[in-house]
Amino acid sequence: MTGWAEVARRDLKPFGVTVHVVVPGIFKSTSLYGNFTSGLDATWRSLPADLKRDYGEGYYKTVRGGLDFALNSLSNADPGDVSDAMLHACTAERPRYRYDVGRDARFVYPVLAAFPDSWADAVMSGGARPPRAALPATAPEDGPASALARYDAEWPTKLAVLGAGALAARGAAAVVRRALL
Repeated sequence: MTGWAEVARRDLKPFGVTVHVVVPGIFKSTSLYGNFTSGLDATWRSLPADLKRDYGEGYYKTVRGGLDFALNSLSNADPGDVSDAMLHACTAERPRYRYDVGRDARFVYPVLAAFPDSWADAVMSGGARPPRAALPATAPEDGPASALARYDAEWPTKLAVLGAGALAARGAAAVVRRALL
């Protein structure tokens, strides 16, 4: 959706039209997230026996536990913050292009996005060698590592970008420090 909005923003700018993106984090108190766990449970119960066997009870419990963890530890308190951001985007004299609403949307996801996709995948799924219970029952033990080995090694490029950004930030901080002293 964000990619579509970026194209629309660039395409509509010559006509004086602005496009704004509101990226809400997790708000457990909304019906969307409130139904996640019950929806996952209902889906699991309704799966045919062969699919349940392929995935396994351990995998289901691991996914369910991860969902509970995310909803309880990353959840933001006031879903009204999302509508406040929408209202600001529509009525402010100088609205922002992007509104990241909630701690997770502002801090967790941008940090994950700054690192290589393989690193974010590892954080989200338990690493290249997750515990056996985190894998579907019929998945090969080396499945995640085997899949990871097929991807291009993206980390050198992103690490160089992060390093250059850190050096630039350090240089900017030194300039500000000298100006203040």
